Amino acid sequence: MLAIGTELRVLLCEAEKLRVFGPEAPLSAVAGDDLVLPCFIQPNTSAVDMTVEWLKLEGGASLVHLYKDHEDRYEKQAQTYIGRTSLFKDELQKGNTSLKLSSLRVSDEGEYKCLIEHKSWYDDITVNVVVEGQGSHPVITMESYDKSGGINLVCESRGWNPEPDVLWLDRKGDTLPAEETQIHRETGGFSVKRRITVYDYSDSNRFYCRLLQKHHMIEGEVIINSKVFDVWKSNADAWKWNAGILISACLIALGLIVTAVIRYKREMQQGKKRQCTEFLKKKKYAVDVTLDPDTAHPYLTLSPDRKQVSEVGGQENLDDTPQRFSQNGYVVGNHGFSSGRFYFEVQ
Repeated sequence: MLAIGTELRVLLCEAEKLRVFGPEAPLSAVAGDDLVLPCFIQPNTSAVDMTVEWLKLEGGASLVHLYKDHEDRYEKQAQTYIGRTSLFKDELQKGNTSLKLSSLRVSDEGEYKCLIEHKSWYDDITVNVVVEGQGSHPVITMESYDKSGGINLVCESRGWNPEPDVLWLDRKGDTLPAEETQIHRETGGFSVKRRITVYDYSDSNRFYCRLLQKHHMIEGEVIINSKVFDVWKSNADAWKWNAGILISACLIALGLIVTAVIRYKREMQQGKKRQCTEFLKKKKYAVDVTLDPDTAHPYLTLSPDRKQVSEVGGQENLDDTPQRFSQNGYVVGNHGFSSGRFYFEVQ
């Protein structure tokens, strides 16, 4: 019993001295390359009989690699890492539990945990990985003509990680002023876009779009013939000429419209004046004419004021006067005129 207790205390004391070590600074690598994530037991102690577990700490830990019971275990390995991870088996005896991650992807970027466990002892470290991904070759397009006489160019590229610096350069390599770079985060990395307005520099109309990262630099080139600027100038002159014609036509049309409106208002005023004059004339010769009910045909009836007549069915109890029309639907007024001017209205 004494021997067993002494041995146990020795093992515990040795375990308390063990520590797991790794890099404190982030590891930088390029997409497509292989990367070793360092992890060591110190003082040097064999990890052959231990459990070594590598985890990716992102949105909940996912299993990257597991070594247990003297063999690699792939049953619960995350699908994105299948066939891309391995330990240095010959180095386990020395306490080297580093992980080799092959064919790096931009999505591999993030924090990893190296966890080593043996009986009642365990320790872990965190390794931060930065994956630099080179994007597509820049595409330069002529977007439009600028009102100032230049041409608007735009440079675009996708699939970068992290986002690159985007520079516009002239033929001598000098940086040209341009708009702010537009950056968008996408599933496959960052997309970038930057615009510039260039002008006719005669024999030096050569421009470059350069994208820079820590380990990458790619460049696109565009050459603009001076005739392209001449086309813009001729189009601008033609536009000015057409604009002048258009403005003149608009002014003429506007003048015609104004003239028509003035003439219409004048005619309306004259019409109202004529109507007013006619009304005054009529009022001057107006007479109060009433209708004679004794002459109205039986099918006609008069209003109480005897100024309106309407057709109805045959009426009974009418006085049979000799003046009453019986053949035609007539009625005679109470007044008669033989000469002069007279105005009256009958309904």
